[in-house]
Amino acid sequence: MKFDPRPKTLILGLGHPRQSPFLRSYAEESFSVHAAYTEKKTARFSRYLDSFIHLPLAEDEQLEYLERFGKQHGGFLVPTNDEYIGLVSQNRERLDRFFNIPLPNWDIVEPMMDRQKSYKIANRIGIKVPRTWIPEHEAELEKI
Repeated sequence: MKFDPRPKTLILGLGHPRQSPFLRSYAEESFSVHAAYTEKKTARFSRYLDSFIHLPLAEDEQLEYLERFGKQHGGFLVPTNDEYIGLVSQNRERLDRFFNIPLPNWDIVEPMMDRQKSYKIANRIGIKVPRTWIPEHEAELEKI
């Protein structure tokens, strides 16, 4: 196998609207761009991708693959959808030994992923948010 001196980027998730700009921008900056996802989307044939990795569904197996890729190639690890943002953020300490990860730890990300928590934080600091109801049970839903 020929050595590729370009820095690596592993994009997690394909077919999401954020994925295409990531692919293009990294490729245009001379990165070797790879993608990994649990589904074989047509986006895997992008001219900007150097490879596509079909990930297993189990999170522990995904993490094992990411560690192997990171040990071998390093580079950037860029999650592009909520599922992978959660996976990477919750396992950031485990993965940042091998990758540069442009994402904070779970204690920062988790409130942003939970609408109820993010609205409480926004209200507390004076940001207006839409009026919302999060019923605890069916009777409360009917009342609303």
